[in-house]
Amino acid sequence: MLEEIKQADAGAIDAIYLRHQRTAHDAALALHRAYSEHGDAESLKTAAREIVTVVEMHRSHLDKLGSQA
Repeated sequence: MLEEIKQADAGAIDAIYLRHQRTAHDAALALHRAYSEHGDAESLKTAAREIVTVVEMHRSHLDKLGSQA
């Protein structure tokens, strides 16, 4: 992902960056959702649930940025 961003021209860099941010946030969201549901440590499951909320908010912000591009 970083190589693609580094090699992007000025006209494409924003769209590429946002696409990679969405991919990374989707992966983080899947990881934390799964642990919050199936994890084996209750304190970590609680933390994962809290992180899910934050990542969902970040994903929403990315969607707004993408619609402005």
